[in-house]
Amino acid sequence: MQAALPLRLPTLPGCGNLAALGEVGLPLLTALLDQVPARVVALDQEERLCYANDEFFRFTGLAPAQVLGQPISRIIGLPAYEAYQPLKERLRRGEAASWEGWIELAARGRRYMREHLLPTGPREDPLRSLIIISLDWTALQQREAELSSKIEELETTQALKASIVDHALAALVSTDERGLVVEFNPAAESMFGMSREAALGRSVAELIIP
Repeated sequence: MQAALPLRLPTLPGCGNLAALGEVGLPLLTALLDQVPARVVALDQEERLCYANDEFFRFTGLAPAQVLGQPISRIIGLPAYEAYQPLKERLRRGEAASWEGWIELAARGRRYMREHLLPTGPREDPLRSLIIISLDWTALQQREAELSSKIEELETTQALKASIVDHALAALVSTDERGLVVEFNPAAESMFGMSREAALGRSVAELIIP
């Protein structure tokens, strides 16, 4: 069974009066939802999908006829559906909930998601309808993990190099493109009678031909 979803701190709500938009309000809202770079879906009281924006269909590769009216548990898969259960008590109280983390989605596999769940039903039954806004940050998380792995590999390589240089019996002196000393091991300190700190940054010519 998938672990419970990690909650995020609540965000500040937007402000204003959409009633001022008049009859254009709903068409405008629909147009906006189809342009946002996030998946937006709406569920009815039986947790059936009653609305999904264009980004949802792009992400899932599904057609409206395949999902509209279907239980969300069937669309995202039972393991993912079960992971949302701890959020339900909060949603029943009419409170919005947000979470961020990894989740196993049917047909899409393991994804890193950030989601906001907004109960939009009446006060006596907030879960009569629910809007879910989802962002898929899988690629970003994978790039961060790759970068972290590369940094770790570099640090390990540098540590190994330092260990080899420090314990070498032969004097090892490394320079940069300008001929300035950038590495000076203990054997070199003994040979030249100079500490590593004093040698670093000096011209190698000064050390070899004093």
